[in-house]
Amino acid sequence: MALAKLRPGPTAAAVFVYFALLTPTAPHAGAVCDLASLLAEYKTGLNRHRDKDYVGALARWRPLAEQGFPPAQSRLAWLHGKGLGVKADIKESAFWALIAARGEDASGRLMASRLRKNLTQADFAKAERRARSWRPLMPDCWENHKGKSERLDKRRLRLGKYLIIVNKQLPDEVAELVFNKMRQVLATAGGTHPLAPLVLPAIDAFVIVPSDRYDRYVGWWTGGPGNVLLLSRGNFFDDRLTFVGRMIFLEAARWVFANTPGSRFIDPLVATHKNKKLYGTVYPDIDNELFYKNLKQALQMAEKLPPELGKYVEIIDEIRYIPPSKHFAKGGTLDATIAYYNKVLSSEGRRIIFIRREMRWSSPLDVLINLVHEGTHAVQDQKAERFEAALPGLREALRRIDANGKGRTSKAKALQRQIKEKSGYVRRWKKPKISDHGISETIPFECQAVVNEIRTARAVEAPPSSLPASGYLALCDDAKTLLVRWKDESLLGKTNRKRKNITSPSSSPR
Repeated sequence: MALAKLRPGPTAAAVFVYFALLTPTAPHAGAVCDLASLLAEYKTGLNRHRDKDYVGALARWRPLAEQGFPPAQSRLAWLHGKGLGVKADIKESAFWALIAARGEDASGRLMASRLRKNLTQADFAKAERRARSWRPLMPDCWENHKGKSERLDKRRLRLGKYLIIVNKQLPDEVAELVFNKMRQVLATAGGTHPLAPLVLPAIDAFVIVPSDRYDRYVGWWTGGPGNVLLLSRGNFFDDRLTFVGRMIFLEAARWVFANTPGSRFIDPLVATHKNKKLYGTVYPDIDNELFYKNLKQALQMAEKLPPELGKYVEIIDEIRYIPPSKHFAKGGTLDATIAYYNKVLSSEGRRIIFIRREMRWSSPLDVLINLVHEGTHAVQDQKAERFEAALPGLREALRRIDANGKGRTSKAKALQRQIKEKSGYVRRWKKPKISDHGISETIPFECQAVVNEIRTARAVEAPPSSLPASGYLALCDDAKTLLVRWKDESLLGKTNRKRKNITSPSSSPR
């Protein structure tokens, strides 16, 4: 099922204007007071290291390591372990590697594992005790959310360094709910992990976007300036705000590590399958491992599909698991479909599928069929975007032809047909109408997806009974015809196999 296309937030220009309202904190002399400076110092250390100026690299990385930056801590562990710019000391190396590992740095974890084998049990235990008692030295000037709250208007709140914007499509009471809870959300995010105070300043603004009560999404908005984190309104309907706080921390940490050369975040919720990211859920009552297992099996099956079907899975970039949790506040109707493509949040290069149903109720085949269905909607969305992008050029070309008095030529008529076709497709995709008989203009889109479901099940030699029940089938003549033909062929195949078994020599009576 495809959701209606909604703008994820204010225009890019509006967000840019809002950012001008943010007042930076005045830095103390000699302190690294913001994330941009921290990353710049780290990269300068990399340049010193590349030039074999190890003392210079150490001078850049040590303050960052003491401030709590895991990539700098793992670099410090490396220098101490190799004796570069400092006297070799594998005990000190183990100490910094353990701290980096605690900060979810992959290099730190690997070094700590190796050094455990190179040190005596007593020396490594001592390094572990030191690492457990160690605390970062965060300067007072560091960016955080503990600033004053200033209400800018009905839809905007400034909270410390952060700007919170509520999408205009949401009711006023939702804006009030968000603003009342946002300080607690940020405080929760800041206490989620020791690394949190260091990475949360990666966020410039939060935009709260429409969703149902059972939707949970936290992710970056790719449509505007600065680092804007999108939060679906459903995140504010949990019995505790711990979960949205943790999701905010994880997205901030992912951004910081992705923008730190040579580092890798040990992400507890993200797995990968080739070029796709698989996001588990933050809720503890949901089994992520079964999600990863079934999904990877489904994606492996998809690799064997013919190209004309495989493209509907290939287009998907992210698959996020959001089944209902016991921590969700109950209310409204839960969509029972296994998966859906999210038009609101998707864009070119970032097509997002949400898995709604718990994996214990689904098989890899179920997942594959639904991925193809929702991937069909992703291809339709991409087509609508490309048509919409092409329309201004086509209209300008037609205007020039008309201005030259050639509006009745075959070239002009061809342009008119293209414009009508493309604009009609875009309108039906973005703003479908409902007929007097209650039939939506989206039905052809759904029918194409149902046809692709049937073709996929046949391609993997599944029985017709494997298809999920679809309310669209009765409205899709092509799909009904294809399904009936498939069932007839399947039944004929069973009959022929039965006759063959009866007449085969091995089945004849002696």
